[in-house]
This record gives sequence, structure tokens and C-alpha cells, in this order.
Amino acid sequence: MKNVIFKITMGLLIVLLINTIFSVSASLSPIINYLVSLDGLKTWKSSLLLTAHDTLIILVLYTALIAFGQKLKPELLAWSDLIIIQAPIAVIVFYQNIILSELTELTPYTVSKILTTITIMFGLLFTFFIFQQIASTSKNDRTKSGN
Repeated sequence: MKNVIFKITMGLLIVLLINTIFSVSASLSPIINYLVSLDGLKTWKSSLLLTAHDTLIILVLYTALIAFGQKLKPELLAWSDLIIIQAPIAVIVFYQNIILSELTELTPYTVSKILTTITIMFGLLFTFFIFQQIASTSKNDRTKSGN
């Protein structure tokens, strides 16, 4: 039970980290300032660029967290553990970005927001899957070269 509470707490800390990073990037990013000044995020091009920007931030964060976790405690990172960590992230981000936003019309910006929300909700599991694939590929390469 302690282990589950620890993992849920990790998920909550990741949510705080994501919110902090997006707050800082919103005020300091020259890309976002440019896109907003260009057309106020009302065209598909600027909204897709914003989505790519936000997705890159999320995936870099998740990659760093998983790499750090594998160096620190490799036995801690299993699918079941990451699902427990990802659950509070998914619930809180869904509530913040979909429920509270009351998305009533489908504009380029709302589509961007939905895509970014999906990336945050499932990005940790996706990043872990990529790490697993890389590890199994390198393990297969090592066994083939050993024969």
C-alpha cells in the first residue's frame, strides 16, 4: 500500500512539474509569443505549431523522468507502476483542460489543446514503451553479435 501511495504522489508531483513548466514556457517562449502575435492562434498552422511545441516539451520531460528513474531504480519502472503514476496525471489534466475549459466550439486552438491534453495523459506510457523497444532491440543485437 505504501508503494501505491508513493507512485500516486509521484504522479501528483509530475502534474505540478508540468504545470510549472507550461507556466514558465508560456511567458518566456519566443515561439508562443510569435504565434500569438501572428494570428492569435486562430489558424490551423499556428495551432499545429503550438501543439508540436507543447508535445516536444512534454516528451522531453517524460524522457528525462524515465531515464532518471531507470538510472535510480530500474526495478521501480514496470508497466503496472507507470499506470499507477500516469493515472493521477490523466485525471487531473483531463479535468483541468477538458472539463473546466468547457470546450463548446471546435476551433484550431481547441483541437491543439485536446491533442496536447492527450499527449500529457498518455505520454509517460508511450515514452516508456519507446524505452522498452530500444532496450529489447539492443538486447537482441547483443545476443546476435555474441553468436
